[in-house]
Amino acid sequence: MYDINPEGVGAFSVASILSIICYLGLLGSVAKALAGFIALGTAMLLVPLIAYLTKGKFYLARADHSDLTSVQTQQCIVCEHEHESADMATCPAYSSQICSLCCTLEARCQDLCKPHARWSAQLASFLHLLVPQSGLKYLNTRISLYILLVCVLSVVLAVSLSLVYFQAAVDVTASSAQHHQLLMLFVRIQPPPLS
Repeated sequence: MYDINPEGVGAFSVASILSIICYLGLLGSVAKALAGFIALGTAMLLVPLIAYLTKGKFYLARADHSDLTSVQTQQCIVCEHEHESADMATCPAYSSQICSLCCTLEARCQDLCKPHARWSAQLASFLHLLVPQSGLKYLNTRISLYILLVCVLSVVLAVSLSLVYFQAAVDVTASSAQHHQLLMLFVRIQPPPLS
């Protein structure tokens, strides 16, 4: 399965956006009260729908769809149990048949059956569309990945602190001096005064 697949990410995104719209009351008070259930139902309906529309391209590891009507069993190379052929796939790492459970749990193969399914490969193919070839060699370095990680974590931290600030600002109903002190607490960290 792709690390970033349209079934999971697409259903999650649509369900989240719809749930936020419902929670904001844009679809009425009943939808606002049921926003969580609407998100759950939307995601449960969209995952199989998106998988059907993409014909399982981003979901299934097995490329060939041989005759799966007859019930045949094959032995998994990892767990050595017998499984139906529909539950088996050819694993290039073991050069044999592997069941879906062992394939899911197996981390040593590094997704050899789908080298383009890793999030790093997906990000690289997306960046090929946006960045010229000469700039890609500077983006795929350890320092650039570190800077990207720090920026993402900084945004997450800023959003978290903003939510805490706005929640605390609602609770403070006193003077503007308290609002100013609260703002300074979250905007900058002052060193303690020297004594």
